[in-house]
Amino acid sequence: MFTHDKDMAIAANREGVDLIGPDLEVIGKDERQSDRIYRISRHTLDDLEVVYEHVQPARRFVRCNPMNTGSASEIEAVLSRGAVAIMLPYFKTFEEVETFVNMIAGRAEAILLVETRGAAESLEKILSCLKIARIHVGLNDLAIDTASKNRFSLLCSDWMGHICEIPKRFEIPFGLGGIARVVDGGVPMPPDLIYAQYARLGARCAVISRSFTNDISPDQLGFELAKSKVRIDYWFSQSKEVLQKAHDDLTNRSRDWMEPR
Repeated sequence: MFTHDKDMAIAANREGVDLIGPDLEVIGKDERQSDRIYRISRHTLDDLEVVYEHVQPARRFVRCNPMNTGSASEIEAVLSRGAVAIMLPYFKTFEEVETFVNMIAGRAEAILLVETRGAAESLEKILSCLKIARIHVGLNDLAIDTASKNRFSLLCSDWMGHICEIPKRFEIPFGLGGIARVVDGGVPMPPDLIYAQYARLGARCAVISRSFTNDISPDQLGFELAKSKVRIDYWFSQSKEVLQKAHDDLTNRSRDWMEPR
């Protein structure tokens, strides 16, 4: 969960969310997403201390900025504040990841956010050569970078299936996009159909989306997470035929849907 809210961090920690922390990524996001309605976090280094005070040490997570001239300083700053898992967003080459891993130098887990074509095409080499703890596929930016019609058509594509096979071969946990609450009328596609894609593709990780916590209090987080887990478990128990039907349904629904501008 990306959060800088103390009370939500306390609730997430209590409910067993395994990675919790601020999202520092701002470099390049305004330019990439200037014509979209995606929200950009404005968290700061000070937020790490606020959140980490209430989160078990093994769960202290942060997303940093893409590699830039200030990356070494940023990584040292988040490590000094207690981060034990650092996510690198918007990389395009093996060399960027190699530099990132070398900067961490084994002091925290390296997590990669695959959201460019270059990242997807470099993934096999990266996992063959470098120690990576977890992979996450960011659907919003990857859809933009690949000029996909929308993030849901990308999720349903054969290419997404190919990307997901790579971390599975290396037995590295991976996740996709973000999950909304089981019942959420504010999202464009039924959350249950998105849950089904986790099972179809074998994804074992998920970001708790910002929309998940909209209009609920921290005290309600556990109840909503429990409902989501029940539905995800349901989909993992289904046959390939049932999962394929959910895939086809999402494909059809996403065919005419356009990203809001």
